[in-house]
Amino acid sequence: MKVESEWTDCESMKSARSNFAVLAMTQFIYVYGGIKGQGGASEKHKPQLVEHTVERYTIASNSWDIFEIP
Repeated sequence: MKVESEWTDCESMKSARSNFAVLAMTQFIYVYGGIKGQGGASEKHKPQLVEHTVERYTIASNSWDIFEIP
């Protein structure tokens, strides 16, 4: 049995980030936390934490929603 797969592009997240937590459930993918670009001025060399948001990707519509965490 030969299994084939391929990569396809999807819509970009609303907050660019790396080193995040991810959870896939049924028709959604949830992303939380992570690190975004560099800080400014004297903090330029330090990565900044992403805001307190969860992004949810809906596979069927190829779209992202943002949920704020209080």
